[in-house]
Amino acid sequence: QDKLARLTRNAVAEVEGNTDYWYQRCSRQQGALGFGRGVPVLPAMFSPKPRVAVGIDTSGSMGTRELEKALIETQGVLRAVGSEVQFVACDAAVRENQRVRSVKDVLPLLKGGGGTSFIPVFEALNAEKQKPNVFIFITDGGGRAPSVAPKGYKTIWVLCGAHRQRPFGEDYSRITWGDFIEIDD
Repeated sequence: QDKLARLTRNAVAEVEGNTDYWYQRCSRQQGALGFGRGVPVLPAMFSPKPRVAVGIDTSGSMGTRELEKALIETQGVLRAVGSEVQFVACDAAVRENQRVRSVKDVLPLLKGGGGTSFIPVFEALNAEKQKPNVFIFITDGGGRAPSVAPKGYKTIWVLCGAHRQRPFGEDYSRITWGDFIEIDD
């Protein structure tokens, strides 16, 4: 839990720390300098909001205890981020893909119970106009994932349950991309 909190804070801090100058709008201090020819233009400051996505594996291999742990970790992520996150529930297909603010919003979205494939989750995230900066996926790992890391966002795999394992790629070898965290029983 400490490692997940640290990785989440680091991923979010990378985005929060990207405060930059924005010349599409003037600074509020521009009026003190004046406007017109020969007067420097002071840019406004721009600080993007971090985009975080949380996914929970809702396949049949994720039992009640694993889903309880997933909800606890989701609550921790929501607390660490401090704003709404994109939530994805999947088994062999994406069952839900919505923005949530609390665990109470997540509970009715836990649908699934079938087979397991993580490929549709990454396809759904890659199809988004604005990809997340970090994707936290809570699973037992018993499924197929893309063999190559998705571009544009960081992935944190949270493996839980008695039969937790690293997911295997499309070529059936264990994936090595992303950060892995194991939650003990």
